[in-house]
Amino acid sequence: MTDKKTILLVDDEHDFLAAMQRNFIKYLDSVNVMIAASGQEALGILARESIDLIVADFMMPEITGLDLLFRIRSQWPNIDIIIMTGFCTAELRQTAEKNGCCRIFEKPFPMSDMRDAIMDILSHKQKGFTGILKRIHLSDLIQMCCMDGATESIRIRKGAGESFIHIHDGEIIGAQCGDLNGEDAFFRIMGWPDGSFETLTPMPGIQQTINRGWQYLLMEGARRVDEAGPEHQQQPEKEPGQPIRLLIVDDSAIMIRALRDIFSSSDRLTVVGSAANGEEALKRIDELQPDIMTLDINMPVMSGGTALMHIMIKNRCPVVIVSSIANSQSGAQILAFLRLGAVDFLNKPKNSELEVQKRHFIDTICRAAGAATLNFKRSREIPERRPDGAEKPLSGQCKRVVAINSGPGGHADAIRLISTLPAMGHTCCILLQALPDEMVPVFADYIDRRSAMKVVPIYDGAPLTPGNCYIGTLARGWHVSEKQNGSWCLEDHLKTVDKNTDPFFFLARSITETKRLNLMGVLLSGAVVSNGQNLAALSKNGHRIIAHQPDRMMISDFLGDLAGEGPEMLEPEALIETILDGDATNAALQDAFSGN
Repeated sequence: MTDKKTILLVDDEHDFLAAMQRNFIKYLDSVNVMIAASGQEALGILARESIDLIVADFMMPEITGLDLLFRIRSQWPNIDIIIMTGFCTAELRQTAEKNGCCRIFEKPFPMSDMRDAIMDILSHKQKGFTGILKRIHLSDLIQMCCMDGATESIRIRKGAGESFIHIHDGEIIGAQCGDLNGEDAFFRIMGWPDGSFETLTPMPGIQQTINRGWQYLLMEGARRVDEAGPEHQQQPEKEPGQPIRLLIVDDSAIMIRALRDIFSSSDRLTVVGSAANGEEALKRIDELQPDIMTLDINMPVMSGGTALMHIMIKNRCPVVIVSSIANSQSGAQILAFLRLGAVDFLNKPKNSELEVQKRHFIDTICRAAGAATLNFKRSREIPERRPDGAEKPLSGQCKRVVAINSGPGGHADAIRLISTLPAMGHTCCILLQALPDEMVPVFADYIDRRSAMKVVPIYDGAPLTPGNCYIGTLARGWHVSEKQNGSWCLEDHLKTVDKNTDPFFFLARSITETKRLNLMGVLLSGAVVSNGQNLAALSKNGHRIIAHQPDRMMISDFLGDLAGEGPEMLEPEALIETILDGDATNAALQDAFSGN
């Protein structure tokens, strides 16, 4: 259950104050409503109660609404405030907004409008997360916020005192710690050995007191506290033959039992415990030291999302999401978890399919348990591209195919890669990603909104068009075929894929057998490669195979199977440049061949 938020209504007109209170109690059942008939009474309540939002009248005797705003900003900067007034001047509006007033309402106003504004402000206050952290984990939290381009404030408590770090568009712009401000305050906070934190909606009216980049600030903060060694400690390597220690997290006792039965049937796994919510899971991680955990999304007390953020900051235990895809919204939630650092996703098992799914569940958990989660680098959220017509769909025949093989731990890498690439004039991309079929439309839509290419799910008979990217799963046997008019299309030649089938090589071989399409293969984290000799054969026939460097992958176990015939290992930037160079080179060769 989410704790109720508390609002304080302040107005010297008793009848109006009572009417507002009755209205809000009737319609805002998720909010506690307190009242004060003067600014002085409001200050007394603030001194002893925890208030989330104040709605105050401007014209009050002794302490006006504007005076109250000034006092709140200096003593309780995390409290939001709405001002009501019977006559709003431009000067009043400017002063109020400059000092962090969220909204200004001119009397009379519809009560429904005020209720909507209150719920909007309070809902944004609930988007943060709280927890206990050690010094080095605070730097991880700040790094995560900065890399995500966030705008928010972080409140850090130590003993009876509290301090703040402010981030705007991914840069640290200010900090307050006691009587210190700016960099001095920031480095004082970073020197604390422990404390508690809470992320808040950005505090309005914050003046910029820090101008250096966040990378410098974090490095300098680490230097000052003389933190030696790696920022996180990996779990010690397991001795051969030891079973993988698994923690199951789900609020359903029935689901925990079903998952326990599945995983306990394998001697490769041992279920060391379970938890019914995210908060309990964090405690169990510390107690049980699991090698991997399954995590549900929607749970009481602390959701899976909040728990995952804590895990990626502090524990870095590999996480596999186990949830249900009910609609596009739940699919979007799952995708957000994969972007946050979850290694893989499993659809919750159904009673009628338990035996069929058992091998898949066990194999998925065993492979994900070897994930090097420290290699996961969370990047800033990629903004959506506005459909302004600047990027027109390309036409003509494809001359080259970039086939991308991405498995567990590769979801975020695939998003970054495809979103970065331009629509290439002679090339289309085909991404085979480890995902359930139900997730493909959500995955494709997310990338399509951020890519210069047109990104669509693969379907049987889809024409290959330059500048397009097609996304399918590694559970199908996609094949490039030539149509009667000489163009190319994708067909599903294997409706099911067994353990002896290599879907990526099946696709790649069909491309090379056309004799007229050039292939470039790209391997990301968790790529499915059943036989290294297949890749070697592609390379020997002049088709380039490239991959991320192993230290950029969460799962790179497949590289050990390539026995010296592996791909070219590249940093992400070099990998993108190689793909683009290949498009230009291929175009030049095609032009020379045709005599253009």
